[in-house]
Amino acid sequence: MKRDITKPNATCLDLLCYLYSLTQLDLEVLLALLKRQGATLDELALVVKRDRTTVFRSLQKLVSAGLCHKEAVGRREGGYYHVYSAASKDRIKTLCETRIDEITNRLKKLVQNLDSELESFTR
Repeated sequence: MKRDITKPNATCLDLLCYLYSLTQLDLEVLLALLKRQGATLDELALVVKRDRTTVFRSLQKLVSAGLCHKEAVGRREGGYYHVYSAASKDRIKTLCETRIDEITNRLKKLVQNLDSELESFTR
């Protein structure tokens, strides 16, 4: 979900969605994790009222971005299950700052190339 972060009423959640291309569901899953010490896929699916497969895709995206992590927990009867936890608020802030720096650097490079790219259209 692309949110316009240039609007005066933009929120920090808008920023997160913008920086990481989060959908509304991704955001709901992250917020659910921030309210808990940890949750399983089944627990999260109940909280956000979506099927396990859909929630799993959101969790994969959040884990890949570093916004949450998963831990394998062994069962006494054998096997294991995963518990998902949100990254700390400090970690999320650091990730956002790093992502903003990456985007800023990329935009600066694009602006540097602007003259030559526009020139190619006038030939």
